[in-house]
Amino acid sequence: MRLHRINCTPFRIPFRRPLRIGDAVVTARAGLLLEAHGEDGLVGLGEVAPHPTAGEQTLHQVESGIAQLAEALDKRGFVEVDPWLPEALLRPLPPESRAGLETACCDLAAQAGDVGLGTLLGTPIRDAIPVNAIIDELEPAAAAAAASERVTEGFTCLKLKVGRDLARETARLTAVRDAAGAAVRIRIDANGIWSAGEAIVALRQLAAYGIEYVEQPVREMADLARVAEAVEMPVAADECVTDAESVLKLAAMKAADIIVVKPALLGLRAATEIIRTAGSCGLKAVVTSALDTSIGIAAAAHLAATLPEPILPCGLATAWLLQGDVVRQPLVPRRGWLRIPGGAGLGLSLDPEAVRRWRCG
Repeated sequence: MRLHRINCTPFRIPFRRPLRIGDAVVTARAGLLLEAHGEDGLVGLGEVAPHPTAGEQTLHQVESGIAQLAEALDKRGFVEVDPWLPEALLRPLPPESRAGLETACCDLAAQAGDVGLGTLLGTPIRDAIPVNAIIDELEPAAAAAAASERVTEGFTCLKLKVGRDLARETARLTAVRDAAGAAVRIRIDANGIWSAGEAIVALRQLAAYGIEYVEQPVREMADLARVAEAVEMPVAADECVTDAESVLKLAAMKAADIIVVKPALLGLRAATEIIRTAGSCGLKAVVTSALDTSIGIAAAAHLAATLPEPILPCGLATAWLLQGDVVRQPLVPRRGWLRIPGGAGLGLSLDPEAVRRWRCG
């Protein structure tokens, strides 16, 4: 498949309400919409989505890198994708840029082959993914109300971002567990804000609420291993997961039971290898979004379709956190399941009016 040119559109979409991630609070999702133009009028879609807490400088850097690649492509006229771009073109770019380009090129190639994108990543074995619901309300009463609503909607797994105030988090979890009932899974995500000692104390206390697993309680891999050894609660690694080699290290150190895979930050190729490596090490994998638009969510969902059974609920019910989207049919779950778009490629089409609305710069 020949790739002839790449168009890049910066966008900024506010969250419906500020979202806490570790010690930071984010109010909007900024990224780059990519359109990869191939033969026969086919256009592949991709999204470059730097971490939500990354600053404007990071966005400018990735935009500059994509612009340089687009200029090089214009000079060459075209480049063959199989479905991956040549490594020499990708090597100078950060992982987020690679992720968006890989998604766009895979979408393009899959459309050309009249297959779903997941077929290029492995063997899809499902057409819908169980997903968790995020409970982002900070006050216990509000969190309980949200949990009750999500359970009524059909979710059987809830995820709470937790902070340093252990008394408040205990109150939140008490309220959420009471509202959700004993059968609902509850996960917590600390985004690495605790020290190893703080994490051990907190997790021993919070274990009373039947936590399915804690995600990234500490920043460093060595501290993650220390926590995993000290507590009975399963530990998931997120920010520590950078490539397949990091998974091997986590497994060797017995630092994690679950590997969180974010294709939007890692790239589709690396994410696929990470999942294979996790499986070979006896670790489960959970695919999540990086709070991206439905483009990034769709790419992640196609990858999640290839996960072996039994599949854990994935973190792909995040489109509703944004005030808008850039596609005609945003990916939102029904009864706790996210259906993978049908048809060739990603299975999505842009909404030109929405793109114009959220375009920035």
